[in-house]
Amino acid sequence: MTQSAGPQSVPVASQASQEQASRPFDTILWRAVIAGLAIITALALFKLRTFPYHLQWREAWKAALSLQPVTGWTAVKVWFCWGLGTLVAAGVLLRIDRSIEICDALIGGAMGIWVAGYVLGQLLGPLGLFGGVAFWSLLIAGAVWLWRFPPSIEFHPPGAGQSMALLSWAMLAVSMLPLQLASPTPPFMDVLAYPAAIQRVMTFGIYLPFDNDPYGLWGPKALGPGVELFFAMIGLASHTKLAVLVQTAAMVPMCGLLIFGVYRLGRSFAGDVAGGGAALLLFQTCLFRRAQGMRGTALVFVALAVGLGFFLEARRKWLFGIMGAMALGTAVATQALVGFLGMLVASAAILLWLAEGDLIGFALGFLLLFGASLVALPDVFINLNTPVPYPLLPLAQIAGIAVIVVAAMKLHPDRPRTYKAPTIVNVLLVSILLAGALYSSMQLATSLPVRVFAQSPMLTLLTFVALTALLGVWFSDSSRMRNAGIIAFALLLALIFDYVRDYAWGLTSDLTVQFGLQDLDAEFLQYWTPLFMTFSASIVFALCYGKLSKPLSFFVLMTLLIYPWRHSASPVDYDSEQHSIAEHWGFNLFDASRGYWVGAREVRWNFDPDEFALKELLDKEIAAGRITTATHIVHIAHDAGFFSLVQYSVFTGIDDDPYLAEFDPNDRYQHSGRVRGIASLPEAIAAKPPYILVQDAPPASLQLPPDGYDEIFHRSDLRLFRRKDLTLGTNH
Repeated sequence: MTQSAGPQSVPVASQASQEQASRPFDTILWRAVIAGLAIITALALFKLRTFPYHLQWREAWKAALSLQPVTGWTAVKVWFCWGLGTLVAAGVLLRIDRSIEICDALIGGAMGIWVAGYVLGQLLGPLGLFGGVAFWSLLIAGAVWLWRFPPSIEFHPPGAGQSMALLSWAMLAVSMLPLQLASPTPPFMDVLAYPAAIQRVMTFGIYLPFDNDPYGLWGPKALGPGVELFFAMIGLASHTKLAVLVQTAAMVPMCGLLIFGVYRLGRSFAGDVAGGGAALLLFQTCLFRRAQGMRGTALVFVALAVGLGFFLEARRKWLFGIMGAMALGTAVATQALVGFLGMLVASAAILLWLAEGDLIGFALGFLLLFGASLVALPDVFINLNTPVPYPLLPLAQIAGIAVIVVAAMKLHPDRPRTYKAPTIVNVLLVSILLAGALYSSMQLATSLPVRVFAQSPMLTLLTFVALTALLGVWFSDSSRMRNAGIIAFALLLALIFDYVRDYAWGLTSDLTVQFGLQDLDAEFLQYWTPLFMTFSASIVFALCYGKLSKPLSFFVLMTLLIYPWRHSASPVDYDSEQHSIAEHWGFNLFDASRGYWVGAREVRWNFDPDEFALKELLDKEIAAGRITTATHIVHIAHDAGFFSLVQYSVFTGIDDDPYLAEFDPNDRYQHSGRVRGIASLPEAIAAKPPYILVQDAPPASLQLPPDGYDEIFHRSDLRLFRRKDLTLGTNH
């Protein structure tokens, strides 16, 4: 024993002494990296001195502080409600399974509050019981349970990847926080249908799933109950009056959840460092720019990343299966097209389980996705505008949750697996993707790979390197990064759509279907493909970080991200293309300093004092009982421009029925909405609507006030008329 102990102890002691000797050198290297990145940042800011979007730090914070009594106080309330809910939910998860890491528990807790808002809204909203009482009752119950049965919490320093995710959030908040505080209305152009739907729930205290489209321009296809009900719950719980303020107050924490959701998914693909690299590479996509508008087409990727990240590891921890499936169902209810694509990616994951020989795991995974589909079911009927009587939809959701819980608890974490078959499948996926991308680039006039390369060259090149490297990794060690082949599957979905898009377009003249195809093309090009390329690119970073120098690999990545290496051909607006962190700061600070809604009646609210006076009167009509959820206002205007149409539905939740002088019946966006041309106005007036709002110059044929109406508001070019016989109970 003594003789054998000696030789074994020498390498251990030698290794320990080598590590101890290398620590001062590593410290020097990391300090050099920090100093070098400070220089790179200074050079980047110097290069952007003539940038069209000026880095106006002082002006941005000056504007933010001027609105602080409104936006700052709302942020405190919203952050407190969501943050406290996250802590309680995370504590419950840790109490149920003490082996869960704190980071995973916090991600699951934050997403759990979102899921709870969606599910509770469907269950209690039609009864008028949804909102602050339900939220605080659940939180109090959870807190009492944790007080009686406290979880055992072990704190550990964050790993390298988690530290990178925190860095990504901090570098985003540098410019997004002043933009948030300086933007009482979400700073993105076509997002206003969302706050209108949220405001309707907050104003009337009831959620009607098939009558929650007060905006009226785009119809139910633009609705996303998965995210609308979450914001409505937080708004009611925090006693915030305006939905727009709830949304903008959530900008920084929501983007934080996006960052850590991407980290979680990247970690499931290829480990901690790859997750951190993907969180940083998000700056190479448009998601931060789009997410600041708090619209479903961007926020769906938050739920999608969290859902897939947990779902891929459902066999390791049954709670991951529950959280993943619930998040995927909520993703579908947030934006149906992208959520459906996420379900397809999850389906590819369980097919890999089948390839491993895990037949039971495959069957249970299928049940998890079936349960997620039932959770998402209300959105399907809402988008199809097919009413279903209450309570069938919430009962279907409850059944889905039960299926998810049972299936997740049956998944076995230690099921034996073979890796030869999934390795072959992964290699085939990558090979087909590379061959298909090459063929598409040579044969298609509007090839997706060519368009993506023009938009995101760095991510495209790193993806090509990563896919090639993955082949070597899988052949050398088939158990490593076995989930990474799903990245290739996700990118293949975009490539396949590139082949079938034009063919499908030629098969139909239905405007709604054509809208969906057009929307999918934009989603694949601007959102989906760049997002999944961040994961493939992060694999290159993770391999370099693990095999080569950690400080040098980090320095190279951050240099590529911070410094503006190329100039866009169209510098006026290129935030959908690859841009540096410094340029991202410029976008945000410029919008914060001047206000996003330049060209509208008011640059920050997109709602001027005259319009707020109109809102005040409409609020009085609601309080008097003359306006209810059944009330529609005939709105006469010139056009539906974001900067010109009076957005009273956004601030009141009252149904808006626009009648426009400029109206195109073949407009794919407005096809399923309530907007009509001015030629349809006589018929609408003959139906004696309860209210008529005249904006701009009315048509010459319209007598003002119309027969049987009183003028109750007139400021500037806004005139509101109420039917003379309108009394409580006759406002339909």
